[in-house]
Amino acid sequence: PDPTQLEAVKPKKQQILGGIKKIESWLKPIETAENLPDDVNLETLINIYPHLQIQLSKPKTFNLVNNSKSSGSSRTSDIVYPTQQQKQRHTDALKNVQDKINEVVEKLGEKSESLKTEQELGGYQVEVQTAIEKITQTSLPQNLLDTLNYSLQVAKRKLNEIQYHSEIKQSLDKIEIFYKTLSNNATQQEYIDTINEIEKLTNDILKQESRYQQIINDIETQSQNLVQKIALWEERLRGITKNQALELSQEVSQQQNRFTKTECSEQVQKIIEQLNHIILENPHPEENTIKKQDDADLTLEIIKHKLAEIQNKSQENETENQIITLFQQLSSERQQKLYQTLAAFVNNQEEK
Repeated sequence: PDPTQLEAVKPKKQQILGGIKKIESWLKPIETAENLPDDVNLETLINIYPHLQIQLSKPKTFNLVNNSKSSGSSRTSDIVYPTQQQKQRHTDALKNVQDKINEVVEKLGEKSESLKTEQELGGYQVEVQTAIEKITQTSLPQNLLDTLNYSLQVAKRKLNEIQYHSEIKQSLDKIEIFYKTLSNNATQQEYIDTINEIEKLTNDILKQESRYQQIINDIETQSQNLVQKIALWEERLRGITKNQALELSQEVSQQQNRFTKTECSEQVQKIIEQLNHIILENPHPEENTIKKQDDADLTLEIIKHKLAEIQNKSQENETENQIITLFQQLSSERQQKLYQTLAAFVNNQEEK
């Protein structure tokens, strides 16, 4: 070949080689897209996507004879441009990546519905936020961002709900602890203090919880039942025997310290005093009643016997007879009282 012609073709050769390298570089992301694994992540897809969007510039034609660009009609022109097969590979690769991005975003969006813990939802929000930022930097369709933004809101809502229920549970657990510290013999003041401590942990929302309401109702019921014991004890005082009084006194004494309110404490003290009076002063009321009746009958018999003796010995004493007559006209009760008065008088006279 003519050295002059070879020298003239040399620059065009460099341009053609450069064009070939450009095509090879253009094909690399296509080859990567064609070999993507099924579980490819969104970040990898988004990184590939911009490279697949690159379109090669309009092909140039070169006249190897006169070293000038031609219209493409010369038979000696050469074209640096990808083949139809390569262009088809590019089209398929771009569509494949777009489809995978849509698939991954859809799965990522659906994932928010299955997450249940704070840790899972916290990590998910970071993952979605990162995906949103990367997609924003590309020319991917807006519907992908809409899907992810919606899923992000779902995750935030679920996380708030979990945190809310967690806070409610923690508060109820603390309330449960206060509630369980109450013994079966809690005092009125302990009931009051426990309710006050529980109220410090509550708010309007917590007060709607059934467990909270159940605990408060139970404490109030226990407090009311304690007060009702007083009325029951007062009722049992009526017609009580000594043995019953002893039993009731022990029962009341065991419960006395539970009544810390002044009014209730005074009522309980009064009941105890009444019981002590029954135990000490009237041990067997039903036996005393029988004994008194027997003593009365015996006393009247003695009076009648003495009167008969006096009457027999004092037939000549008119004054004594009159006294006896008048005495006999009195009722049995008056006779007994008068007899006791006379007996006391006689005893005094004998001591003198």
